[in-house]
This record gives sequence, C-alpha cells and structure tokens, in this order.
Amino acid sequence: NRLKKEGGTLHEIIFRGKPISPIGYVIKDDGSRYVDFIYGGYYEDTHYGGRKSGDGDHYIINWNTGGLGFIDKTQVTKESVGQYIGRKDKNGKAIYSGDIVRITNHSIPEFVGVVDFQDCSFVIKNSYITGYRWMDYEVEVIGNMVDNPELLEQYDI
Repeated sequence: NRLKKEGGTLHEIIFRGKPISPIGYVIKDDGSRYVDFIYGGYYEDTHYGGRKSGDGDHYIINWNTGGLGFIDKTQVTKESVGQYIGRKDKNGKAIYSGDIVRITNHSIPEFVGVVDFQDCSFVIKNSYITGYRWMDYEVEVIGNMVDNPELLEQYDI
C-alpha cells in the first residue's frame, strides 16, 4: 500500500470493498453467510473511456512489492468501496468512508452519522448536519452503510 503525506504525517492509502463474486464466506452464529471486506488499492475500469467515471467496474487491487503494477484485482460493488481516513476509533478500529460512527463528548450531544468525503475533507453527516470539525472528538465505529443499513434509518442518516 502507498503512503501519503498529510498534515506532516504519513498514513497508508487503503481502500476496502465487498467482492461481487465472494472469495469466501464468514458463517454467522445463525447459519447465514456473510461476505467480508477485502483491502488494498482501488481501481475503476471505465474500459478506456467507454463509460463515464463512476459507471465503470470497481476493483480492489493488490500491488507487487517491486511497484511495477498490481498482481491481482477483485471486482467489488461500487457501494461498498471505502477509503481509510488515516484515523482509528476509540477502540483502535480503522475508520473508512462509509462507516457509521458515534461521537460522544461531554460538551455536545451524542452525534451519529456516516463518514463521507466532501469538500476535500472527510466529514461525518446525517440528515440534519454535516460535521467538518470532528477529528478532535472521541469517535466509535458502530457499523457501516453496507452491512448495517438499519442504522441509517434508526439514526436518520
């Protein structure tokens, strides 16, 4: 994975996505199957300009160590693609765009929203407000838009 300098520090540029054709399943306690995220670089194939950006096929890719291109790619659903924001939550879990997070701070009411990239910044937003200055607060990942769509309705996101 590549490193990016931001604000004087380096962090990895990592993406995640859910495969269209599952590589493997995680079996839940109730016997249902769950497709886990895969991690790596990100690539959208628009077939040499035949489709506009956003309408192409989306892939998570793994780079070779020599830096001479990627060694494999796995097609993922567009809706599941998220970028690591360079920060972990209060429990040490990496935060990605598309995660649903809870901000708790004694000076403000609890705020729940989804992490998104907007106006050149990672923000937390719900139906009522977009939080730009949230990096100073304690954040906890409580789910993501793909696996936990019920949280979107529950918290009016």
